[in-house]
Amino acid sequence: MAPKRSLKERPLDAIYYTFFLIHLLCSLTVNLLVIWPTRAQTIPGLDVVYRLLKGVVDDYMTQTNDPFMLVNWGLVERPWEFAYLKVFLCIEAFVQVPSFIMGMIGLQKDSASIYPLLLAYSSTAIVTTATYMHAVIIAPSLSDTTLDPLSKFYAMSDKGRWTILNPTIVFLLVPGIMWVDMMVRLGRLVKKGAQVEAQRGRAVVEKNGKAH
Repeated sequence: MAPKRSLKERPLDAIYYTFFLIHLLCSLTVNLLVIWPTRAQTIPGLDVVYRLLKGVVDDYMTQTNDPFMLVNWGLVERPWEFAYLKVFLCIEAFVQVPSFIMGMIGLQKDSASIYPLLLAYSSTAIVTTATYMHAVIIAPSLSDTTLDPLSKFYAMSDKGRWTILNPTIVFLLVPGIMWVDMMVRLGRLVKKGAQVEAQRGRAVVEKNGKAH
């Protein structure tokens, strides 16, 4: 069995670990702020944190008109608009956040058993992030003077659009690299396992042949 290596000896894993840590903090303090329990919003000390974070979110929404925030804070014109982004919120809360935690633990331990989870996470992240980015890219522009009232409600300034897209590119790039990396690693493990099983099979055949 190969000796366990530290994160410093595994550059890609160190990047994944850092990415998970940053994403976890962003998720818990910004993206998932809308589902903080009401009680947590009134606990002395924590209520101050909540108000500060809510102020940051409000400023961000004002600057960007981010559809993800609009729909999850109930600020859309019709309930069904951008409804899929509500599903993405659930995926982030109940699939991705646990994946961040378990992923960091597995990466810290240099455990290959975490590879299937990282492949599953990266697959969902690519789909949700690419879909979200597409919605931002095709959103109407505030500079368009021909917009109808509904389109104008969801329109973005160029600055707001790039405020969203610039950091989001990283949240697509890292899972993309992770997906390819995990496919390669798992492919190697499967190949190695198949070779071991083949060797065991030949050993059994030879043993039975000698017994006769």
